[in-house]
Amino acid sequence: MSAHKVLVLLLFIFCTAHQFSFLPNAEKFVSTNVIKTVYNTADKRAAKCRRWFADDRGVAHLRLPRCPPIEQQAKRNGTFSEDKSPPHVHHPGADCCFRSSANFWASVWQWARTGDDPGGQQCCYRNGQLITDGTEGAGTADRGSLLWNHWWHDVLPSYYCCMDGDQQMCSLYLEKRPIDTGHDKEGEKRRRDD
Repeated sequence: MSAHKVLVLLLFIFCTAHQFSFLPNAEKFVSTNVIKTVYNTADKRAAKCRRWFADDRGVAHLRLPRCPPIEQQAKRNGTFSEDKSPPHVHHPGADCCFRSSANFWASVWQWARTGDDPGGQQCCYRNGQLITDGTEGAGTADRGSLLWNHWWHDVLPSYYCCMDGDQQMCSLYLEKRPIDTGHDKEGEKRRRDD
């Protein structure tokens, strides 16, 4: 069985387990051990990152909401819901994260009709403030809102590109999945890459 098929199978098992909470530690298992086993050298992960970067269309075409600058605003906003994944797994340094709330069935319908997932915005907070400084704990724009799309298009590439601490590789990921900085002092909404 090819490495790709093994990864897809494990991803499917994880997504099913995650949706129904059968395996509470599945996320950490898949996210680190499997990636390091299947793509067992930093060079292989970097090659996978470069290939992903060349093929991925990014998120500029999606209409994603901006992150509220303060955690309490994200809680009250109605556009975001608290992320069920523990922040220490994917966003070490964050106290909590929120995802833009897409209607699940509307997302499935759009994906079935057009092949496009509406994507989503992830906002992570430390001490009640939006994290906007680089990759340590910050959330990013996501191409996938449906769990399997999110894992395939957002999470796996983040591991290929950022797992080894190579800033050049990680910058490729952040070019396609930018960190949202919320509002500037004048009240205008801005992205880190604007």
